[in-house]
Amino acid sequence: MLAGNDQFFEIELAFELKDIVGFKLANDSYSWRSDSARTTRRIDYSLFKVENSKYIEWFKAETYGVGDLDGVIHFSLLLADESLDVVSFSSPEIKVFG
Repeated sequence: MLAGNDQFFEIELAFELKDIVGFKLANDSYSWRSDSARTTRRIDYSLFKVENSKYIEWFKAETYGVGDLDGVIHFSLLLADESLDVVSFSSPEIKVFG
């Protein structure tokens, strides 16, 4: 749920499952180092397309550099108490309700 101009909006991000390389959900109580590395954060939410992603580099290392990861995109969704990172070959479909 997002709030703006005294209205609430619900946003749905739909990724194609076949395009997802990986994802992680973390409780921010246990990810202080990662959280402190982020320079921009809104109070309750933020969605970023991450450049120079360490998460993508981790996937490249895990496949010894031979995995075809050209074109993957790292999205990071920062919520009030959690963060969700998704690495995918395509951007999500975005729907706004409300």
